[in-house]
Amino acid sequence: MATMHAVRFSAYGGPGTLEYCTVEQTKPAPGEISVEVTAIGVNPADHKFRSGALSGHRPKALPLIPGMDVSGHVTELGEV
Repeated sequence: MATMHAVRFSAYGGPGTLEYCTVEQTKPAPGEISVEVTAIGVNPADHKFRSGALSGHRPKALPLIPGMDVSGHVTELGEV
């Protein structure tokens, strides 16, 4: 089982809800990619998701690994 480091939250709230952890690295689903991340950014939407302010756009399940602003190398492609 391959693992990766991640920052995630299991409950909505302030910065104290974030936790640094090791999680199982999943295979990309159809239409997805895996990226070996070399740099990240924190988007204002990440804060709003974590705080629960985007209640109309909440993910289906927690815990959630937030973040859409990344840079790196594509390591694997999902089915097309």
